[in-house]
Amino acid sequence: MVELVLTGPYTGILAYGCFAIEIDIPQAASSSSGNKHNSTKWEWEWDCDDPKHAAQVDIMQPAHGIISTPDGRKVAKVTYTVMSDALEATVQIRLGLKDGYSPGGISGEVTARIDGFENKHKSVLFRRAKGKGQRFSTTNDISWLLLELARNVVAVPRGRMLHTVVNLKIEADDGKKVEVNVPLRFENGICSSKTDNGKEVQVEVTWYPEVNFESKRLVCKH
Repeated sequence: MVELVLTGPYTGILAYGCFAIEIDIPQAASSSSGNKHNSTKWEWEWDCDDPKHAAQVDIMQPAHGIISTPDGRKVAKVTYTVMSDALEATVQIRLGLKDGYSPGGISGEVTARIDGFENKHKSVLFRRAKGKGQRFSTTNDISWLLLELARNVVAVPRGRMLHTVVNLKIEADDGKKVEVNVPLRFENGICSSKTDNGKEVQVEVTWYPEVNFESKRLVCKH
């Protein structure tokens, strides 16, 4: 099997009870893999009434489901976690325009992990091989560019911290190369922005729904 980088969701998957995942494979790809069915869509359902599925809620380790064709051929393995009470952490990565140069080639990856999960159980927010093009968005501060992530929302159970690692190789237009490896931690529900010591990368995390900490007089809005 080939590991895929998700291009969504851009919000948390919220379900009261059951939810389903559908795989849509292009006809050419499904034909070359031996698919003899007219349909190229297969579905897998998480059923809350199934005792096996119900036991997976809040266990703080990934579970797995298999999507198969009607004739039993495996199409995909889905790795997932189900949380009864979680916040949406929206992650933004900005790259600094140091000394006036703009980033040319970008390679590497950005990952996120929930406190309590093993490092191997991390979510990939960005992954790009050397030589691949990369798009940026402008920000209000002209000294920073916003890196467009494949996905930028991570579900985090209340009371848990979010760990991010930005591991990138940046090639500037003038030929200079910069390597960035920045591990950061973000407290649950607290909106914050952190910058590495070299000021090459800025990571910002905002939370939804709104969290109000009366003792700290802090209100975070998405």
